[in-house]
Amino acid sequence: MAVSIHHRAGALYVVDLTTQTTSLVRAWENSGIYSHVYAWNPEGTMLTYVTDDHQGAPDSLRWHILSPAGDRTVATLSIGEDSCDITFEGPSRTFLAFSPDSRYVGFARPPWGQYRPEDSLPFQVRRVSDGKLVFSQSTTAPTFWLGNAANLFIQNHLSLQEWDPSGHLQDVVTDANHWRLINPVPGPDGKNVLFSDQSLDHSVGMFSPWSLDLSSRTNRQLAYKEGYGVSFLTPTLVWFAAIQHGGYCPDPTKPYVYDFADGTVTPSIITRFFDSWPHLPGQS
Repeated sequence: MAVSIHHRAGALYVVDLTTQTTSLVRAWENSGIYSHVYAWNPEGTMLTYVTDDHQGAPDSLRWHILSPAGDRTVATLSIGEDSCDITFEGPSRTFLAFSPDSRYVGFARPPWGQYRPEDSLPFQVRRVSDGKLVFSQSTTAPTFWLGNAANLFIQNHLSLQEWDPSGHLQDVVTDANHWRLINPVPGPDGKNVLFSDQSLDHSVGMFSPWSLDLSSRTNRQLAYKEGYGVSFLTPTLVWFAAIQHGGYCPDPTKPYVYDFADGTVTPSIITRFFDSWPHLPGQS
């Protein structure tokens, strides 16, 4: 968990719920844009995180992997544009995630603004064993891993593409130009993906919760309400929250739960959501 306020001192800790012990991963005096960016591999044995010295100097962004073998830097990058990222006081919505088989790790910075030519490639996939760059793009895009292997899905301008470690990149949805996968969250069933987007009929001015079924290549709007932080509580229950506008970053309010079984939306008492288990098909 990360504990800090933006532009203030803070720290990243690992809490062992079995032994009830806490260990410090890193601490900082001045929180940067990426201080809250971290992710666990599906087995919970490796942690990847990003350090940001927030000085704006070249190569001030360092990408780490922490494992039982130690803490190592897999890449040294430079910082792109500043942004407002809805974090819900949990891990950042910046894409940082291990592949389901834990062999690869991807990092994509938020797509707002333009990256200067001298900035590092904003979207990279690296091999965990040696940090080798295996895939990259000069522009960032909504991205997620899905399934049990190392299949990465990327929404580019007109299509949803699938990448695999052999280097093969193919279109899986070719008419994706009329919807956007904002903050996509893959489901533990290996086929459904949650995301936020505007209503296709524009009946909701802000963003509402959606799901994409990759087995049937269809998407549907889950609720005609504002929906940010869309996440799976279970394979069939979805949590999301409406937001309060007015500040620099939206503030989540009014949580709801959507039930895939009957399509109902009910108010929830869960005010903040961080993670749930299982992450992958077959886990228990």
